[in-house]
Amino acid sequence: MTRKIIVLSAIIFVALAGFVLLSPQKSYAKDEKVAISKIRNAVQKAAEQGDAEAQTTLGGMYENGSFGIAQDYAEAVKWWQKAAEQGYAMAQHNLGVSYAQGLGVPLDDREAVKWCRKAAEQGYVPAKLFLRKAAEQGHVYAQLALGTMYSYGRGVEQDYTEAYFWLHLAAEQNSDHSEVRDIAAKKLSPDVLATTQKRGREWRPKTAELPDQ
Repeated sequence: MTRKIIVLSAIIFVALAGFVLLSPQKSYAKDEKVAISKIRNAVQKAAEQGDAEAQTTLGGMYENGSFGIAQDYAEAVKWWQKAAEQGYAMAQHNLGVSYAQGLGVPLDDREAVKWCRKAAEQGYVPAKLFLRKAAEQGHVYAQLALGTMYSYGRGVEQDYTEAYFWLHLAAEQNSDHSEVRDIAAKKLSPDVLATTQKRGREWRPKTAELPDQ
C-alpha cells in the first residue's frame, strides 16, 4: 500500500534540503541520519501524546519500514487504530485496507468495509473508491454501506436511485437487508423503480476479491 503523508514529506524535504545547502558534502550523510532521527522521534512523541495525524504517519513508517524503523504491519495497524478511533479519515481508510489484505490483522471483509465507510462518509476519496470497487465486485457489506451512504447523502450526493440499486443487490445476497431496500424503494417512482430493478437483474460482479487500496 502506498501512503501519501503530505505533511511528513514537506518536513523531510525542508529538513534535508537545508542540510544539503549548509553542510559540507562529506558530512552530509551523517547530518541526514541525524535529521531523519529527529523527525522520527518528533513523530513518535506526538503520536504517543495522542495526535491523530502523527499516529497515522507513524503507522506509515512501520508499514513501509522507513526512517530507521523495522517493517511491522501489526505495529502499523496499532497506530492507525488509535487515529481511526479519533475519527481521522486517512487512518480509517488505512485500517480498512489492512483488514482487506490481512496485513497486521486477520482478513475481515466486514471490518474492512466498516472502517472505509467511516472514512468515505467524511469525503475521503480513496475510501470512497475502495467501497465503490468492493461493491462492484459483489461484496455485500460494501453494497450495503454504499447504498446507505446514497440514501442519506453521507460522503456522496444523496441519490435514491443509486441507494436502491446497491441495497437491492445487497438484499439479493442476504434477505436480512430487504427492509432497508424496501424503504429506499418507496422514494422512487414506479417507472424509475422498474428501470433500476432491471439494471439490478442485468448486473454482474467484476471480480471476487476486495480491492487492495
